[in-house]
Amino acid sequence: RLKIDAPRATIDSGGPYLGGISSKVSGFIMAHDLIPVLRRSPPYPRMLKLRGIEGYVLVEFTVTERGLVLDPVIIESRPHEDFGKSVVRTVRYWKFKPYRLDDKPTAVRVRQGIDFTME
Repeated sequence: RLKIDAPRATIDSGGPYLGGISSKVSGFIMAHDLIPVLRRSPPYPRMLKLRGIEGYVLVEFTVTERGLVLDPVIIESRPHEDFGKSVVRTVRYWKFKPYRLDDKPTAVRVRQGIDFTME
């Protein structure tokens, strides 16, 4: 099971838990401060799942004024880089309601934590 920092209602079933995200800090915001329009859970890497290996990924990306995701970068992927690869391939297709600053859509840098756990 995957855990992504976000309310469970916004996540498709069967994937990681996309956990919550906090307010603007150090030039980025956490994903839970945005309203997801389209967000699927990254697939659990097959070989890691078969071996029972759990992991964690911290990804950072830009959400544009139109709510599209650009430039995902893995900040941390442990214990295996395949967790991060799965996340990058997936987050490129996420969409959010644009972040608004002074009532205008604004591009913003976002961080999202994702736990890959077995149940």
